[in-house]
Amino acid sequence: MKTFPIHYLMISLIFPLLLTAKAPDLTQGQGVPAKGVKDWNLGPTGARGWIYSDKYSTSEARQIYVTAVEKSSPAYKKLFVGDVVLGVGREKFNDDPRRVFGRAIANAEAKKGGLELLVWRQGKNLSVNLKLQSIGKYSSTAPFNCSKSDMILKQACEFIAQDLKKNKRRSNWIVRSSNALALLASGDPSYLVPDRNEPKSFKYNNL
Repeated sequence: MKTFPIHYLMISLIFPLLLTAKAPDLTQGQGVPAKGVKDWNLGPTGARGWIYSDKYSTSEARQIYVTAVEKSSPAYKKLFVGDVVLGVGREKFNDDPRRVFGRAIANAEAKKGGLELLVWRQGKNLSVNLKLQSIGKYSSTAPFNCSKSDMILKQACEFIAQDLKKNKRRSNWIVRSSNALALLASGDPSYLVPDRNEPKSFKYNNL
């Protein structure tokens, strides 16, 4: 019986590891890769950021590259395109940035809204403080019987409704359909005219 050489086994185990891409260090001149077009909404901060991902998994990333900042948002004139968020508080990310960032936002909203970020900008590490809306904690049954979930849903629907009015011919039909379904699912009669049981009466049915 032939035996499988041990060095072949070692190569078969190690070779895939050598092919695994490593997250770039965005503070060392390793910019966002040319194919790194996917960025993420950074919650209620009003900023968006690119996070290294492998098949949409960001578990190996430890930095967030700021790609956009919405005017009049908490991040406006606080964060700038090209900033690299290294962590929250004074600690660098030691886990998936999306998870850590999300928990930090929830903690800030549950208190007075203060969110401190550790940011790299033009060669220097800075402490940047954002002021989020204080809307309390999620209930143990969230999203059901949860005042915070209700508030987020209400604000989201108001934003969607205003956006649909401004962009009545938005080209992406998937976005249009998803937005319309979100408003219908809210159960808010103000988004229906005048009979909520009649699909034709939906304000935004021509979108």
